[in-house]
Amino acid sequence: MKKLLSFILIVSFVFAFPLSGFAAKSDSVNNGDKSKLFEKLGYENLSTLEANPEDTFLNEKEPVGQKVELNSKSKLKTQKQLKLKNKDFLRYAELGFSKEEVLDFTEADIAKLQDKHGSLVSVEDTYYKVTKEGSEVVPEDEALIEIEKAKNQTVNNHGEVSTQAFKAVPDTEDLSWMKMTTTVSSLGNNKYAIKNSYTWKTEPVFVLQDAVGISYSSHLTYLANSEYLKYTYDRYQNVFGGNYYDTKSGYVWSAQDKDPGVAFRYDLKGRDGDYVCVNHRGFAYVEIERSNKNYTSANAYGHYSHTEVAIAGSIGVKISTNNLSVTGATKVTKMDSTGVTIYF
Repeated sequence: MKKLLSFILIVSFVFAFPLSGFAAKSDSVNNGDKSKLFEKLGYENLSTLEANPEDTFLNEKEPVGQKVELNSKSKLKTQKQLKLKNKDFLRYAELGFSKEEVLDFTEADIAKLQDKHGSLVSVEDTYYKVTKEGSEVVPEDEALIEIEKAKNQTVNNHGEVSTQAFKAVPDTEDLSWMKMTTTVSSLGNNKYAIKNSYTWKTEPVFVLQDAVGISYSSHLTYLANSEYLKYTYDRYQNVFGGNYYDTKSGYVWSAQDKDPGVAFRYDLKGRDGDYVCVNHRGFAYVEIERSNKNYTSANAYGHYSHTEVAIAGSIGVKISTNNLSVTGATKVTKMDSTGVTIYF
């Protein structure tokens, strides 16, 4: 068992009818106006991008969390910077990728999504409170307040990292927050892209193997070799100073289980070499096709399972419509599935 020291620096489709009773209400295109959808993906300056499509946006980004001052001996590294134009951001937004995800893009993402064009249809955000008893969905407004409180508890009055943040967390304080965002984009010709993103808003208490999945109605068909999983994290080099070192990403190019959906497992890292890993984030992506024209709608679901306590080797993952099952762990916390309806 690997229990994570609380390194919270300062960073921190089955049925043919609409969904009901799922984790959160999704936002869909309303009268052709996508502004609300794009705002949920972080594109507040959309008009600027649209007005200047050929302008270059340099992929220079700060760590996802609050910036920590580098000491004079630190050598700041980042993932290779990619020069993207505003029109590239617009194309990726239509495919369901948030601004932060595009800023995290590497050449591998660019190659995988080359020549793909879509039209954003739906975006659903869901926030989860994760404790030793399990997980629960929390309304966004409440979650944002509690997440901010959790982050502030790790900072002293002088804005410095509190060394108390690095002690083992007592069982009574085992608490983490995460967010899932599920998007659907139309690719044309009855084809769709589904993406399920995950972001640990505070650091997870356990770092073992986690599972991410997407499932969908049985009258949708998986498009071969379309899927991939990405996992990104920031590395900090001085635990007590909390200095940002670099950002790394890993990929899984073939799901461990497929159809109706895709299921992936990945190693949630607490340390990478001499570095502390924080700001865990990523996504699963897959493309599907409408296979039965007798249906006028379909459902897509996002899944995430967090393992705890112990693992007997690697976990096993199995996908079925509206369910992601995990074997090989003595305790698994499942986030409530997200749900999005696709209308044809």
